[in-house]
Amino acid sequence: MPRLTVVNPSNRNLPSAERSVLVLGLNFATTPSTIPKEEIFERVEPSLTGLDKTLADNIRMQISQLLRQNIRPKSNITKDERNSLKSLRADSTIYILTAGKGNATVIIDVAQYNEKILRM
Repeated sequence: MPRLTVVNPSNRNLPSAERSVLVLGLNFATTPSTIPKEEIFERVEPSLTGLDKTLADNIRMQISQLLRQNIRPKSNITKDERNSLKSLRADSTIYILTAGKGNATVIIDVAQYNEKILRM
């Protein structure tokens, strides 16, 4: 996976954990902390409505057994990086954007961003 450059003209100081998670890019997806069992059943259920009742029940039982056996997925980021993501999401004074050209993630103050938009 290509690593991105982080450009920070904002007033926010980026600790190393925040920088390391931003380098992964805005399309990076973290592993879920839990398996969404209810959501899986909700998505499968419409496909089972046209099947024979015995076959549908058998499929439900197999899915249930598989989900019970499944172990929680290992996280693909550290605890510090996960906390950094929460902190970045909670900060309403900045925008995190992809640069128009190049492989860069940009952190910019909201006021600075609005000023640039008005100038354009």
